Amino acid sequence: MPDFYINYDKLRRLHIIKFSVLIYILIFLLIVLIYFACHLSIERKIITYGIIENELLKIEINENLSDKIKNNNKLVFNNKEMNYKVTSFGPSKIVDNNIFVEINLVVDRYVYPNEVGKVTIYYDKQKIIDYILELFR
Repeated sequence: MPDFYINYDKLRRLHIIKFSVLIYILIFLLIVLIYFACHLSIERKIITYGIIENELLKIEINENLSDKIKNNNKLVFNNKEMNYKVTSFGPSKIVDNNIFVEINLVVDRYVYPNEVGKVTIYYDKQKIIDYILELFR
């Protein structure tokens, strides 16, 4: 019977996890996550290529996103942040069952004529908590 020998003194001093402390830690972490979700925001973005012609930035984007561009004013062109204003919508093209619209933009910073580069347009800025609640709807 030496295999079943138990040291009762060690059992008495065995550390027991207190579930109340664990619950307090979980509640604290939940409060911290909710705080950051209420104060941090996220943005969606469109990445496309554009060219400068006649002091206008010309880009082509999907027709569904053209309204998002019309309602915003912030973009990044060749790693330079600038504001823009939509001047006109150009002709549409159909590529693989998607409709792409050419949009002419006036930018507020100097850019070189015939400059080609990557255009990143940010839109739909919202708090993280609003985004999470929108997912549950």
